[in-house]
Amino acid sequence: MAAALFLDVAQAWSVLSHHRSCHPKALHGDSYFGWELTSKAPCPGRQRRSSSTKISYLHLHSRDNSEIDVDEISCVVSRLDLTDRFSRWRFLQRLLEAEVDAMDVNEILYRTLKSFLDYPRPDRVPDETFPSGTRDNPSPKVTPRTRAIMEKIFCADETTGGVGCVLALREPECTPFEKEALAGIGQLLPDPEEDEDAHRSGWDLVMELVGRETVKSNEQGESEGWRARCDAVRMLIHYDFLNDGIVEKPFVTEHAKE
Repeated sequence: MAAALFLDVAQAWSVLSHHRSCHPKALHGDSYFGWELTSKAPCPGRQRRSSSTKISYLHLHSRDNSEIDVDEISCVVSRLDLTDRFSRWRFLQRLLEAEVDAMDVNEILYRTLKSFLDYPRPDRVPDETFPSGTRDNPSPKVTPRTRAIMEKIFCADETTGGVGCVLALREPECTPFEKEALAGIGQLLPDPEEDEDAHRSGWDLVMELVGRETVKSNEQGESEGWRARCDAVRMLIHYDFLNDGIVEKPFVTEHAKE
C-alpha cells in the first residue's frame, strides 16, 4: 500500500512538472507569473453541512456586497490546505472520484469565479522568452456575458452567515444539485470551436487526473454525477484554480510596476 501511495504521488508530481513546462498557462516559480496566492491564515474548522439546508439566492456583486464574510469563507482554503499546487491537484482528483465534501466544492467554485470579478487579470504577463519581456495572458477574460452568468449562479446560505457558494453539487457523493448552477458552469466552460486549445487542455488534464480509461468509461456510462463533477473540475481548471489557487489580492507584476 505504501508503494502504491508513493507511485500515486510520484505520478502526480511528474504530470504537474510536464504541465508546467508545456501548457500555455505554465507556472513561473511558486506562483502563476509571480502574483499573490491565498494565505494560510488559521481559522476554526467548519462542520460538514447538509445539502438539505434551506438556501436563498442572492445575486451577489463583486465588491460591494456586505452579506459575504471574507474571513469566514477563507476557512475552506486553510482547512483543506489548498495553498500549493499538489494539494489542489489532489483535491481535483478526489472531486472527480466523489471523495470530497460537496459544499466545500460549492464554496471553492464561488470563490474561484468571484476572484475574477474582484481582481481582474492583467492583459499581459511577464515572460523573458519574449523580446518584449511579456506575452498575452492566457487566463479567461471576464466579459459582460460571463459576469452576468457568474452573478446569476452566486448564492449565499443564510444559515452559515452568508457564505458564498455555487450550488452545483450535493451529498451523497457530489451528485448534481441546482440545475441553474450546473447550466451556468456549462456556459462558462471554453467553447470547443471558439477556444479549442483551452477546451482540449481541460480534458487532457481531466484524463491525467484519473486516467484515460476512467474518463472513457464514465463518459460512456453517461452518469449525471460524473458529468457534474467533471464540469466543475474543468471549470476550475479553466479559471486557473490549479495554477493560481484562490486569489485574494490584486495582481502586481513587475511589468505593471514600471
